Amino acid sequence: MWVIFVGRVRILLVGAFAWMLAGPVHAQFNDMSCITLAELQTTDTPPRLARSVRDCIAQERYGDAMQVFLAYSVYGTFDQQRVRDESGHAAFVELNSWIFGGY
Repeated sequence: MWVIFVGRVRILLVGAFAWMLAGPVHAQFNDMSCITLAELQTTDTPPRLARSVRDCIAQERYGDAMQVFLAYSVYGTFDQQRVRDESGHAAFVELNSWIFGGY
């Protein structure tokens, strides 16, 4: 495990994260096509749901996009509430920018 200090922000890098980015596991984690609310799972994360929202919009399934966005918002808000370090809250803000900004 490595710890990087950037100003007041502490970033932890874990070997498992690097493993997750390798090969098919990374592809599986990032593969989140447009889903319906019925397909939502408790194991889904805000980044995965954000990708689903973008895919729904790309497929012009705006009703599904809105429903998944609301679920994404609930998941993201829950994550913000349970994380003590407020610098971690920026991830949710960045995901919102990514969904609507398209960068």
